[in-house]
Amino acid sequence: MSDEPVSFDADFMAKVSEYLNRDPLALLHVPHIRKEFVAARMKQLIETRGVNKTEPGSLVNKRALEKNYGEMLKLGTFHRPEVLINPLSSITSVRKLASQLRVLSVGPRTEAEIFVLMLNGFRLENISALDLFSYSPWIEAGDMHAMPYGDQSFDVCVAGWVLTYSTDPKRAAKEILRVTKPGGHIAIGWQYFPADHTYFEQEHPATLIESTAQIRELFAEGIKRVIVDSDLDPAHAGDAYSLIYIFQRSD
Repeated sequence: MSDEPVSFDADFMAKVSEYLNRDPLALLHVPHIRKEFVAARMKQLIETRGVNKTEPGSLVNKRALEKNYGEMLKLGTFHRPEVLINPLSSITSVRKLASQLRVLSVGPRTEAEIFVLMLNGFRLENISALDLFSYSPWIEAGDMHAMPYGDQSFDVCVAGWVLTYSTDPKRAAKEILRVTKPGGHIAIGWQYFPADHTYFEQEHPATLIESTAQIRELFAEGIKRVIVDSDLDPAHAGDAYSLIYIFQRSD
């Protein structure tokens, strides 16, 4: 492939401009633009609203708030929500009904995950989000072990790389099952770290999970149908690795 920059003719650019004038948020499909937008909005909201933090309960790892607040400020792991939400949105029943479904995002850190949900067809007014801290009017500060939502409130629950900060992930899983409707979809992301991984040892305040089989055990009582089971590839057993597990809640 040539290293020459791609050029577009004036007619093409005029059509792009016309489209973006009708739907400016379409720009957010470009990851780098979305990242800059989320960063600018975060800075503005922190300056005007401040940051609301909740006191972590005894079931939250003691370093979870400090760790995740720091990651929020530097937009760490910014692209990770797509890894979980894209396969979730590929499920036909989810994709076709996305605009009607009530969604809960557990531990989004920033608004990035909410924008990814919106770009996949979910409506902002149907999205709730909960984290230990919040700078955003779209995210509520609270503890995932005692969520302020009624039983069977959501059609979809996304918990990406958040259960790892629980000292009792079984309890957190039970709470996720409680707020999800029968037949609803639950998407779990979990970071696998080898036991001797220095990041896990020194920096990452995490519960160790080595396979999606262990995730399945956490939710065993509430699984109707497993849709995505992306387990550790043995070829990457020595590396940090994202595990993805998406299932339908039992009736």
